[in-house]
Order: sequence, then structure tokens, then C-alpha cells
Amino acid sequence: MAAASVEVATAIDGEDGLEAAKTFKPDLVLLDVMMPKKDGFEVLQILRHDDTYNCTKAKIVLLTNLGDGSKLSEATRRDMDGYARADIFTRAFTAERPITFIPSHRR
Repeated sequence: MAAASVEVATAIDGEDGLEAAKTFKPDLVLLDVMMPKKDGFEVLQILRHDDTYNCTKAKIVLLTNLGDGSKLSEATRRDMDGYARADIFTRAFTAERPITFIPSHRR
């Protein structure tokens, strides 16, 4: 993404991610479901409903390797924009070979 003139911020855990969101006011957030300190579901809930982070309109995509449909249903209820399998980020991708994600039915 950095090669495409996009400003990228990274975080090592959910709490660090929340701090980065305060600083960068992102348009897109990729959240790993299995983060330490605060998991992706908790961070998603905070970003969507706490005005401190100004992320109520940001696109938020959860990354998961969990095949548990109930977890993804929980994420859908918590206003995610979609989800993608986290393991696809271990391979190289380019603008010509984009990552596909599954959109939710966010209102």
C-alpha cells in the first residue's frame, strides 16, 4: 500500500491500534481478530461507537482464519464492512492482483 502513495500506520496489538486511530483518523482499518490486549471485535466496537476515534465512517475489514460462523456473525452485528482470510496477506499481492474480501450487510 505504501507504494501506492497511501499513508500506512501499523500497530502491534489492539490498544496500540486504538492509539494509531486517534492519530491518523484512517479511511480504512484492517483488524486481525486475534490481537493481544484487545481483540479485533473489541477494537471494532470501540472504533465504531466512540467518537474519540472519529472512525464511524471508516471502512473496517476484519482479518480472520477462524472458520467459526458465529464469530463472523458477531462481527457483522458490530458494524464491520467486511472480512478477509488473514492467511492471504502472507502472499504477495499487487494492484493487478487485489485481495478479495467478503462484504457485510452494514447499514
